Amino acid sequence: MVLIRSLLIGLLLIVAILSFAQSAECDFTIKGIVIDQSTGEPLPFATVLIQESTKGAVTDDSGAFIIPDNCEDEVHLEIRYTGYKTVIHHHDFHHDDPIVYLAPDATLLESVVIEGSRLGAIKSVVMQTQEIEKIALMSQSIGSLTEEFSGVTTLQTGTNISKPIVHGLHSNRVLVMNDGLRHAYQVWGEEHAPEIDPSHVDEIEVVKGAGTVKYGPEALGGVVLYNSKKPALDEQLGGSVGVGYQTNGRAPSAQMTLSGGSHRFAWNTSGFGVVQGSLEAPEYLLSNTGKREYGGSFNTLFHLPVLELNISGSYLDQELGILRGSIVGNLTDLQNAIESGIPRPTFERTYDIQNPRHVIQHGLLKTDLQLYLGEHIFKLQHGFQRNDRQEYDVRRGELNDRPVIDLNLDSHTAEIQWTQPTTGKWSGNSGIQFFSQNSKNEPGSNPINFVPNYKVNNYGIYSIQAVDL
Repeated sequence: MVLIRSLLIGLLLIVAILSFAQSAECDFTIKGIVIDQSTGEPLPFATVLIQESTKGAVTDDSGAFIIPDNCEDEVHLEIRYTGYKTVIHHHDFHHDDPIVYLAPDATLLESVVIEGSRLGAIKSVVMQTQEIEKIALMSQSIGSLTEEFSGVTTLQTGTNISKPIVHGLHSNRVLVMNDGLRHAYQVWGEEHAPEIDPSHVDEIEVVKGAGTVKYGPEALGGVVLYNSKKPALDEQLGGSVGVGYQTNGRAPSAQMTLSGGSHRFAWNTSGFGVVQGSLEAPEYLLSNTGKREYGGSFNTLFHLPVLELNISGSYLDQELGILRGSIVGNLTDLQNAIESGIPRPTFERTYDIQNPRHVIQHGLLKTDLQLYLGEHIFKLQHGFQRNDRQEYDVRRGELNDRPVIDLNLDSHTAEIQWTQPTTGKWSGNSGIQFFSQNSKNEPGSNPINFVPNYKVNNYGIYSIQAVDL
C-alpha cells in the first residue's frame, strides 16, 4: 500500500513538473504582415489562425498581426481574407517573421509567403538581391544576368562566355557561390565562365563590403551568390514547363520544374536544354558560335522540429563554339583580321560546332544539416564538385581531335557554423571552414601542360559580430 501511494505521488509530481515545463515554454510569439500581392498595399482585418490550436489574430490597419504565448514552436498558419486566395504556411520559431502576399481570387497568381532564417541574419551592409525569371535564362547566359546589379559588369569573351566584374575585379578576385558552395571551376582564364545549371538558380545575390570576410581572400572584389529555390513543406504537387526560341542562332530551348512536399519531407527538381546554331551580325555570319547546354538539378528537405537535412545536386553539360575568325597565328594574321572588317573564314549557317571549342561538365552534390538547439543554431555542410574541361584548338590531322587542354578538378568543401543567440543589440555567427582541391591533367593532349597538377588544402576560422545601434 505504501509502495502504491509512493508511485501515485511520484506520478503526480512528474505530471506537475511536465505541466509546469510545458507552460513555462509557452512563450513563442508569431508576428507577420499580410499584403495584397497585386498592389503591395496592406490588408487590414485579415484572419490568421493556428491550425493546431484555437488561437489566432486579426491584422490591424497596417496589415500586421501578432499571436503571443504559443506553446508549439512549429505550427501551420491559415491566412484568410474575403476575395483573396487562402494560404496555409508552415512556420518554425527559428525563421524570421513571415510576410504573406495574398492574391485576389480573380487572378492567376498564387498566394505566397516570404520568410528568412536566423542563419542569414548577419549579412554585409552592401547586398543586392534579384529574383530570376526562368524565361530570361533561355536567352541569356547566367553570367550576363549580373549586369543588372549596380557596380557589376561582365567580362565577355566571344558570344557564349561571360563572367562578373565587381569593382573592376574578376576571375579569382570575385568569388562565385553556387547554392551555398564555393563554385569550383577553372577560373584562371578570361574565357572561363562559371558553369552553373541555370534551371537550378532562383535568385542572385551580390555581396560587397565587410560581409565578404567570411568568404576568404578570393572575395576581394565581392561575392556573387547563385541560390536555388528551397523545397517547401506541405506543398501540393505541381510544376511548370517553358519553351522558347531565339531567332538569332535559331536556338530552341526548354525548361521544366516539378515540386511537392508533405509535413516532414519536400523536394523539387528542374531541367533545361538549349541548342544554338551560328549567330549572325547585321551584315555577316559569325561562324562557329553555336552552343549546346543541358542540365538538371534536384533538392530535397527532411524536416524535424529540431533539425533540417537538405540534400541537393546539379549537373551541367556544355559545348561552346569559339568564333573561328578570332583565331590568329601571328601578328600578320591579326593585322589582316583587323583590316578585313569581316571575320574570316566564314562558313555556311549550321548547328555543327567545330574547333576551336570548349567542352565542360560540372557536377555538384551537397549535404546540409541544421540543428536548432534552443536559441543556438548549428549548421554542418559538406559538398563535392567535379569539373571536367577540354579545350580544342585548330590543329592538323589527328591532333585536331585531341584537346590542347584536358583538366579534371575535384573539390571538397566542409563547414561548421554557429549562430549565437541575440543578446540585447548584439548578434553574430562564427564558423570553421575547410576547402580542398585536386587538379590534374589528363594525358594525351600532346603539348606541355598549360596548368601544372596541384593540390590545395585551405583551413579557415571566422567570427562576424554586429550591433544594432
